[in-house]
Amino acid sequence: MKRVLIVLFVLSLLMVGQASPRLMLVLVHAGQTPEELGGAVPHQSAWLLWKRVPSVGAWDPLTQPLSPEGRGDKANYLPEGKGSEANRSVQVDAWLPSRVVTFATGKRAAGRWADTVMLLDSTPCENGSAWQAFRRRTGWQPPRPALLAMNAGGLMTRGLLPYTLGARLEQAGKRGLYLYTPQSPSPSPYALIGVGVKGFLPAREFPDLEALRVAIPTLDADWVLIEMAHWDYAALELLIAEGVETWVVSLQPPDAGLDGIARLTAVVRYAAREPRGLLTSASTRWAGLVLEVDLVPTLVRAIAGNEADWRSSSGTPAFESSLSDWHTFWNGLLLRTATRALRHSLGLSEHRGALSRIEQHWRVQHELAPAILIAVALMGSLWVLSGLLLWRLGHLSHPLRSLYRKGLAVLLLFPAVSIGYSYCPFELWTGDRAADASVIGSWLVSGWLLLAIAMAILARLAEIPLISAAGAIVLSVVLLDVYLGGGYGVNRSLLALYLWEGARLYGLDNTYLGIMLPLALFTPAGWLEHRGRSRPGMRGFIGLTAFYALLLLTFGLPMLGSNLGAWVPMLLAFGLTLYRWRVVNRMARAEHRLIGALLIAGVGAMVLAAWLDAHQHWRLQSHFGRAWQELSAGNFSVLIQAKLSVVIRVISSLPMMAAVLGMGLFAFAVYQWFRTPVQQLWQRLGALRSAVYASAWGALAALFFKDSGLVTAALIGGAMILWLVDALVEHIEWSYPATNGSLKLIR
Repeated sequence: MKRVLIVLFVLSLLMVGQASPRLMLVLVHAGQTPEELGGAVPHQSAWLLWKRVPSVGAWDPLTQPLSPEGRGDKANYLPEGKGSEANRSVQVDAWLPSRVVTFATGKRAAGRWADTVMLLDSTPCENGSAWQAFRRRTGWQPPRPALLAMNAGGLMTRGLLPYTLGARLEQAGKRGLYLYTPQSPSPSPYALIGVGVKGFLPAREFPDLEALRVAIPTLDADWVLIEMAHWDYAALELLIAEGVETWVVSLQPPDAGLDGIARLTAVVRYAAREPRGLLTSASTRWAGLVLEVDLVPTLVRAIAGNEADWRSSSGTPAFESSLSDWHTFWNGLLLRTATRALRHSLGLSEHRGALSRIEQHWRVQHELAPAILIAVALMGSLWVLSGLLLWRLGHLSHPLRSLYRKGLAVLLLFPAVSIGYSYCPFELWTGDRAADASVIGSWLVSGWLLLAIAMAILARLAEIPLISAAGAIVLSVVLLDVYLGGGYGVNRSLLALYLWEGARLYGLDNTYLGIMLPLALFTPAGWLEHRGRSRPGMRGFIGLTAFYALLLLTFGLPMLGSNLGAWVPMLLAFGLTLYRWRVVNRMARAEHRLIGALLIAGVGAMVLAAWLDAHQHWRLQSHFGRAWQELSAGNFSVLIQAKLSVVIRVISSLPMMAAVLGMGLFAFAVYQWFRTPVQQLWQRLGALRSAVYASAWGALAALFFKDSGLVTAALIGGAMILWLVDALVEHIEWSYPATNGSLKLIR
C-alpha cells in the first residue's frame, strides 16, 4: 500500500510539472460567417478585416520554382502528397503570400510564394521527404513528426521568422503542438503562424477527431493548433465547455462579395466563463471588427501574459467590447439608440446585429457607394459648369442666378448627407441591388431635403449667405456626430471607404480634414463678405479663435479625431487667417516669421500629444501612440514603409488621380476663360481673400505633412473653387454679348 501511495504521489508531481494546453487555435479552411462558427458555449464574435497588402503577382510553378535549387522536373516545384492542393491553389490569389506573412507575424510585410509552402515532415518533396528537404535547406534537424515551413531560411534572412506566433511564444518558454488526423485537410499556408524560430512546429497524429479531443487536456504543451476543412462545433464542444480557451478563425470569406483588395472573414473566441459579446480592438474601435494583425498579439497575451512582448506587432490585442466605456462611446450608443427607437415607431424589425451591419456596410461600400459618389460628382460638375456657361454667355438672369447659387449651397451639404447614411434605420443590403439602391437613395434624398430646409431657415434667421449656412450645417453635423455619436457616422459614411480600402477605421481622417478646414475658413469669411466687412469685431474674433481651438482638439485628440497630423495644416491655416483678420498693417516679413512659428508649433504639439498617447492604456491608444512606441524601439523602417505604401496607393489610384487632375484642369480652365472677372473679384474681396490665402497654405502643408495629403489638398481646392464661383456669380455680371468691356461689378 505504501508503494502504491508513493507511485501515486510521484505521478501527481509529474502531472503538476506537465503543462496542459491553455489555448486552442483552430484554422477553418472553408469560408463561414461568425454565426456559423458560433455555438451554445458563451463566445465572442467578430469579423476579421484583412487589409490591403503588397501584391507579388501571379505564380507560375514553371518560372518561379519553390525549390531553391531550381532543378528537376515539375515535381520539384509543386510537391506531391499532403499540401499539394493548398499549394496549387495559391496561383489564383495574388495577395496570398503577403496575407500569409502578415497573418503569421502580426506585422504588415510583403511575402513570397515560397513562404506559402507548409508541409508535414513525411510529405514527398524533391525526390525525398519534406523532412530531408528542410534539413538540406536550413541545416536544422526538426523532430518527427513536425509541421515544416519550407522557406524558413528565406523568412529568417528577411528577419520575419522570429515574429511568428509560435516563435514569440517559444521565446517566452511556451510550447505548441500541431494536431492532425488522417481526415484532416492538408496544412494551409496560414499554418505558418505556428512555427517557431527554426521554422517548424512539433506535431502529433491521432486516429480520429474524438481521440484528438480526449487527448488535448493531457498533452505536454501550452497551446495547440488544429486545422479543419469545415468548423465542427459538436466534435469539440465538450472540450470547449470545460474552459479551454478556443479561437476559431475562418481563412476564407463566406462568399466572393466579401473578398477583394481587402476582405472579411469570421473569428470567434470561446470562453466558457465569460459572457457573450463582440470582439473589438484599439486598431479598429468597431464593436465586432478586428484586424488580421490583431490575432498574433491577442494570442501572445492570452497564452504568455506579460512574459512575452506583443507590442512589436502592427496590431493590438482584441477584447470584449463592453470592457471599455470608450469603445461603447465610439460605437455610437446614444445615436444608435435613437435610430432603434425610430425603427420601433415605424414598425420595422430589429437589425440582425452589429456583425450584420458591418457586412452590410462592406457590401454597400463595394457595390453601391462608388456609383453613388460618381453620380454626385457628375451632378455637381454639371451644375457648376452649366451655370458658368450661362453666366459666360450672359444668359444667367437674376432668377437663374439665385437658383444657381442655391444649388451650389445644396451641393455643399453632401458631406453631412453622407454621414446620415450611417444612421439609416433600414437594412442597407438585401442582395437586390436595385431595391437596395432605391432605399439608400431615398434615405439620402430625404436627408438632403431636411438639411436644405435647415440651411434655408438658418440663412434667413442669421442673415447669412446660403453657402455659408450650408458650411455651418456641415460643420455642426460632423461635430455633433463626433461628440454625441463617437464618430460612428463619420467612420461609416459614404465618404469613408475604410472597409473596402482597408485604411484606418476611426477618427477624422484626411478626407474630413479637406472638408472641415476650408469650411471653417470660408463660412465666416462668406458672412463677413456678405456684410461688407473685411474682418470680424473683437467678440467675433474671440469666438472664432475658440472655435478654431475646438476644431484643433477635435481633430487631434486621440480619444476623438485621432488625427494629430492635421494640426500642422490647421494651425497654419487658422493662424494665418486670424492674423490677417486682426492685424491691419501687415508686414510680409512678420507674416513669414509667423508661418515658420506656426509650423514649429504644429509639429511640437503633434509630438507632445503622440508622447502622451503612448502612455495611455493600450486599449485606448491610437495609431500615433503605437507609432511613438515603434520609434522608441528604433523600428523606423516599419513606419516609413507604412507611409510610403499609403503614398503609393494614393498616387497609383486611377480614380483619385483622375479626380485630382480633373480638378486641376478645371481650375486652370476657369482661370484662363474668366481671367478678367477673377482678377476683378480678387481686387474686390476682403475677408474671403484672406480665407483663400490661408486655405492655400493649409493645402500646401497637407501635401508635405500628410501621407495622403493629395486627397486633402484636392478637397480644399474643390471648396475654394465652389466659394469663388459663388462669389463670382454674385458680385460680377457678364453682359451679353460677352466681352471684357461689358464686365461690371454688382453693387
